[in-house]
Amino acid sequence: MWNPVRGTRHSGAALAALKVFPVPLQLVAKVPRTWCRKDGVHQVQAPWAREGSGFTLLMEALMMLLSAQMPVDAMAGLLDEHDTRLWRVLMHYVTQAHAKKDWSAVRQIAVDETSARRGHRYVTNVLNAARSVKSNVGWCPRQSMN
Repeated sequence: MWNPVRGTRHSGAALAALKVFPVPLQLVAKVPRTWCRKDGVHQVQAPWAREGSGFTLLMEALMMLLSAQMPVDAMAGLLDEHDTRLWRVLMHYVTQAHAKKDWSAVRQIAVDETSARRGHRYVTNVLNAARSVKSNVGWCPRQSMN
């Protein structure tokens, strides 16, 4: 029988955890829920995971370390995970880091666009011209430039 506070019979949260071992490790936990008259059902935030990520914080930290050393496609093969899931995690932390950065001292920028690979995929680099610090990198399909 369905219970709105406990959820369905299969209410365990499954998160991908370190997949670098010969045997995949998956963390499965019954995350408690509570009911509030005003707001309805609330689920407790697990301390080992970011909400909606599907990965443990340790796995996300490993992704960030690996992304500094190898391309995302190679990282996806190593972790046996689809690259779009990895990009989602990486972009979360990159966006978070950019939001914390202070851009008020930037007075001049230099913009450079170069081809990333065949198929009209271009990379746009934005640099702080005074300090030669990369400010932003963006992917741009050629058809959107016209």
